[in-house]
Amino acid sequence: MLLVTTALAAACSIPALCGPAPGLPETSMPKYADMAPDGVTPWGSRPTAGCHLDLPQCRIAVVIGPRTASSGEAVAVAFRARPEVRFFGQTTAGLATSNQGLPLPDGGALILTTGVMLDRAGAAYPQGISPEVLVPVDHEAIEAAAGWLRSVPERSAARSTREFTIR
Repeated sequence: MLLVTTALAAACSIPALCGPAPGLPETSMPKYADMAPDGVTPWGSRPTAGCHLDLPQCRIAVVIGPRTASSGEAVAVAFRARPEVRFFGQTTAGLATSNQGLPLPDGGALILTTGVMLDRAGAAYPQGISPEVLVPVDHEAIEAAAGWLRSVPERSAARSTREFTIR
């Protein structure tokens, strides 16, 4: 069992996805739908030596909320539409996008949203990712998620809950 908590809003989703990437199949990584009609860019990860998580065999609870934004949403999107996964908490910030900085003549920069993240089924989340189990308080969402993980028999003989926190 795995408990993923996402309280992250950072400028780049790649480092955030490097943690769970070794245990996720390439098909579960988010893709970015560019503003061009035919543009879809997959996010790819590189294998990390000595790092392997057996996530396909693992029941996963993902805790999300309004502070889950941008790269935190990329992590949540990577687990979305996957078997044995349930989301707990509140709707995320709705910033599951890719951005591009454009230089301005005066030395400044204009940051534009140029695409949106897509899950393995091709769904985008412009209004945020909604949990299956709505829980209004953060620590109660973690307790609800842990309770769900403990309530269902583990497939293997070893019964443990691992927590993977992204900050």
